[in-house]
Amino acid sequence: MKKRDYIFLIAMLLLGGILWFIFRPADAGEQSMVRITVNGQVYGEYPLDEDLEIPIHDTNICVIENGTVYMKSAYCPDQICVKTKPIHNRAASIICLPNKVSVEIVGGSADTEEPDAIVR
Repeated sequence: MKKRDYIFLIAMLLLGGILWFIFRPADAGEQSMVRITVNGQVYGEYPLDEDLEIPIHDTNICVIENGTVYMKSAYCPDQICVKTKPIHNRAASIICLPNKVSVEIVGGSADTEEPDAIVR
């Protein structure tokens, strides 16, 4: 192997470590919750480790299954939220703009505080 190969290998390992740190699942010691908001108001919070099917008014159905969350169905024209891949960590969210529904994973003491700012 040449010197460039070693540099490339080290760079890829560092990049992989950084990405793992950013996108890692919630720590096992924390109680991760799924927070659903509708029109800016909290609709409900549900444990991530419990399999549930949650109807959100008459517009959406959210499913918590095997530590992941996804939107099963939505009454909206574009279906982007339904096509979104299941989320399992705090770095992602599911948004249904037409129905003003937001699904995110929260957990631990840092996520229970109020946000610093709200953008509208």
